[in-house]
Amino acid sequence: APGLDEAYLSRFADARLLLVEDDRINELVATRMLCRAGFRVEVARDGAAALDMAALQEYDLILMDVQLPDMDGFEVTRQIRDADEGHPDVPILAMTANPMDDNRQACLAAGMDGFIAKQIDRALMIETIDTHLHRTGRVAKSATPWPGNISEDRTEPTQDPSPPVINRDIFLQFASDVGPEHRDMLVEEFAMETADKIETIGTAVRNHDFEAAQRLSHSLKSGAGTFGAIALQKCAESLEGAGAARSGPDLARYYDELVPLALRSVEEVKAAASST
Repeated sequence: APGLDEAYLSRFADARLLLVEDDRINELVATRMLCRAGFRVEVARDGAAALDMAALQEYDLILMDVQLPDMDGFEVTRQIRDADEGHPDVPILAMTANPMDDNRQACLAAGMDGFIAKQIDRALMIETIDTHLHRTGRVAKSATPWPGNISEDRTEPTQDPSPPVINRDIFLQFASDVGPEHRDMLVEEFAMETADKIETIGTAVRNHDFEAAQRLSHSLKSGAGTFGAIALQKCAESLEGAGAARSGPDLARYYDELVPLALRSVEEVKAAASST
């Protein structure tokens, strides 16, 4: 990403982070972004693993997904804070696709220190991590000021009353953030994971499994946004809402829209990658 120079990032070489994330695409994207910044990253795929790892290893900061398969990120955070062993003062940042005020309040009430929104903006994520590492004395204050104005470094989505299937500006920012050496691999992972999620969501819809449909749609929404597949992101959000409302007819209707849209979105993301 623009402005993230070696002098600024060199302070992070010894910083050890725990990423708690069950979605493979989100895990891969976040890990690549963090490793490029020099962090040492370990991954827990569920809450139980996160608790075990936090008890056995001292981390400088924990990135906590809010929605996990066995317990939510709020409960994991509370248990880390209450633990006799481990390191209850470690900074914990929520990673959430729903950074609304009520969700933010729930994160703070659980003992989290801040938020990182999905879709992930690498520069903003690293600035947020740096703020909390410096606040707790886990890294020294940078002799190099934060490089550049974040609002200038970011590529804002183009405003369009009839948005396309993908937002190329967002995709190009993603490609820059992960680097050319990882871009194509992550696009292929996105294609495979999207196909798997569409199939699994279909099973949930047919079985009227509202909770599974809501959870899986949330995951699809997050991944789609990362790659700039904004139409798929919006449809998955609608499907997530139908699951939360336990509306069978809406689930079926949005799923019928989702299937062809997912196929087209994957094709256009691959086309954007090949032309970058």
